[in-house]
Amino acid sequence: MNKKYKFTGETLQYDGITLHRIQALRSFGNVKEGDIGGWIEKESNLWHDGDCWVGEEAKAFEDSFVFGNSQVVGKVSLSGSARVFGDSYLSGSVKVSGYAWVGENAEVTGEVNLSQRSLVIGKAKLSGDVQLSGFTCVRGEV
Repeated sequence: MNKKYKFTGETLQYDGITLHRIQALRSFGNVKEGDIGGWIEKESNLWHDGDCWVGEEAKAFEDSFVFGNSQVVGKVSLSGSARVFGDSYLSGSVKVSGYAWVGENAEVTGEVNLSQRSLVIGKAKLSGDVQLSGFTCVRGEV
C-alpha cells in the first residue's frame, strides 16, 4: 500500500477521543505533498487509495470512513459508522453520525445534521439548516 498521509504528532481531544492531525505524503487531487489536513482517530477512518481527504478542521472518528474521491473539509464531523464515498463533497458545519451515508457525487454544505440511517446520494445537493434522521433517503437537489 502506498500511503498518502501520516500523523503529524499533533493531537486533539474531542468527545473523549484522541484525534491525530494528518499531513499529505504525496500530491493527489487538490492536495499537495506536505499539506496539513484535518483530524482522524485512526488510519481506518481515511482510505489511502483514491483522492479522498479530510482537511481543514474536519474530524473523522469512531468507525466512520472516508473513501473514493470524497472531500471532507470545514468543520465537518463524522462519527459512528458514517460513510462518505464516491466523489462527494462535505463542508461547513456538517455532522454525519450513526449509519448515515453520503455518496455518489453528493454535495452537503451548511448546518446539516445527518444521523441514524440517513442516505444522501445520486448527485444530491443538500445545503442550509437541514436535519435528517431515521430511514431517510435524499436523491437530487433539496
